[in-house]
Amino acid sequence: MSAQKDSCNYTQEGKNYIGRSTEECEVIDYKCAEQWKPFEDECGCGCYEMDLETYINEILEEEPKQADLDISGMTPYEVIDGNVKITFYLQANQKMESTGNEIKFYNAGIKEGLPLKLFVQDMERDYYTISGSGCSISKEGLLFSINKWNSSKFKLLVSIRDEDGGSMAANSFTVTLQSE
Repeated sequence: MSAQKDSCNYTQEGKNYIGRSTEECEVIDYKCAEQWKPFEDECGCGCYEMDLETYINEILEEEPKQADLDISGMTPYEVIDGNVKITFYLQANQKMESTGNEIKFYNAGIKEGLPLKLFVQDMERDYYTISGSGCSISKEGLLFSINKWNSSKFKLLVSIRDEDGGSMAANSFTVTLQSE
């Protein structure tokens, strides 16, 4: 092994080596998880974890995959409860009010309702996901979209990804649909 290879540290936090030589990297086909990006260096190749700000900026700068994912004309509305911050993106006919984890959502004049766009962020941790009870949620990059709700009240459950790749509940929000 060369002196250069002896100096390689394959246990760096936030960096995961898949291959440990140029030759290995040429024949390995791999894909990085969300918020991780491929790299190659003198020690090999693999995936590194992007910091949250870089990751958010990359996702928001990407061309939307579907027209309804464009948030450029929407108004951001932040809901903060403890360390969890959810940013909702509201369309012109939508508005919100919140107190802690209770959210009132107004979707004026639309019988079926337009999708509600949001992403989740925390001041202490890097990655959250969101699920719902009484609603249908899909995900594109960092943005979540609540497409359908079954009644005038539904819950959003925010979960944190732990170091082992599992998740644990962090907070829940109750959303009540209001008419004006």
